[in-house]
Amino acid sequence: MKKNLLFIILLIQSNFLFSQIEILDKKNGFKTLIFGTSVEDFNIPKNEISKEHELILYKTSNSDLKKVFNTKMDDLFLSFVNHKLSGIVLIKEYNSPLGFDESLADHERITNNFTSVLGKYTNVIDDETGFGPAWVSENVNLLITLHIEDITTNDNDDLNFKSKLKIMFITAAKNKSNALQDGF
Repeated sequence: MKKNLLFIILLIQSNFLFSQIEILDKKNGFKTLIFGTSVEDFNIPKNEISKEHELILYKTSNSDLKKVFNTKMDDLFLSFVNHKLSGIVLIKEYNSPLGFDESLADHERITNNFTSVLGKYTNVIDDETGFGPAWVSENVNLLITLHIEDITTNDNDDLNFKSKLKIMFITAAKNKSNALQDGF
């Protein structure tokens, strides 16, 4: 009896851990931004919507949309395919002597928070776009990348780091060809 109970508890816990990534599919976007929403539902001037996959700076009065686990991001970009929302990109830029430490701390904190919600990431990105974890579910991919753009010195030989943190929610490409970078 005790063995059966222990087996059932372990089975339930393992199912919970393995199904956490499905939260990405259930949310199907980020906060109130839902994939598949028509571009006409956003307050974006028509002249800014020129090409498929092009990132469009989304100006909104809802400051909560530019926060990821209480980390305030600088910009919010949207991408559309067939006039439907298919990508959400939040960016924070750092440019100071402490820029690398700050960006690395934010990257680690956000990664840890998503890991606690979604479970361990399924892939790692390490290319010219930056490095960081990726969660790949059936319909939605989440990527968190940190990219060091430049390192300079001032007159006192102090290092100045320019880096960029990106949080990307992307609809999974149905043909699976370059699904993680499709449109970005």
